[in-house]
Amino acid sequence: YSTGVETMGDLTFARSSYGKLDLISAANPANPVRLGGTSYSNHRYVDGYGDFVVQPSTLPSYLYVGAPNFNVWKILDPTRIKLLPPDPSLLPSQLIAIDGSIVYQVPFSNKVVAIDVFDPEHPAPLGEIDFISDEIIWIQAWQGYVYVEMTDRLTTIDFRDPLHPQVVNEILLDTSRSGEFSIGDGYLYLCTSSGKFQVYSLFSPAQPALYGETDVYCRQPILHGQQVLALGGGLIVIDISDPVHPTLTETY
Repeated sequence: YSTGVETMGDLTFARSSYGKLDLISAANPANPVRLGGTSYSNHRYVDGYGDFVVQPSTLPSYLYVGAPNFNVWKILDPTRIKLLPPDPSLLPSQLIAIDGSIVYQVPFSNKVVAIDVFDPEHPAPLGEIDFISDEIIWIQAWQGYVYVEMTDRLTTIDFRDPLHPQVVNEILLDTSRSGEFSIGDGYLYLCTSSGKFQVYSLFSPAQPALYGETDVYCRQPILHGQQVLALGGGLIVIDISDPVHPTLTETY
């Protein structure tokens, strides 16, 4: 039972609610093969096990897990996965994002903390920003900026100086609780719970601007070339070749 999935090239990393990690090859998409992974970390359900991200820029690769503790896994190869000793000073987080050599996590659901993973085996906390009573429900990072979705707005945080982050923009959203978003090719793709798919331009990363939208209910959007794949009454395909006029093209 998978609670989280990440991809890197033809590899898929899947985690279970019991803390098990599987590495699956999709080199032949019609015949996915399990290459290796870990055993169960315990024999009980881990409630809300948390998000994780893969760092593909280093060899061997590293995988960062947000909860139930902040952990770093060293992926030597699919049959040799090593859990590095955890740093108790790094707080757990249900949400986690990565941008270059910086990992961003959301402990307590209301603050964003930057962690330097230039040396993945010795992660070091940097700066943080606290939103006090506001609940953070989604986070992504791109080019030194962190984009945070709260219950009623999309907030942009300038983390280019990771020791002194600051909020530089806020966009009010049209519902009390929105969906999720993904970032790629200079755009932010947002699914709202009110039934809209929106495209925001990040050509000025500090000031996201609404670029285009269409009426379609979706969640968990993923960028795939000139298309966005998302869930919504099945698998839906949205053509974003013209980001001003995104178009729903298929529903499976």
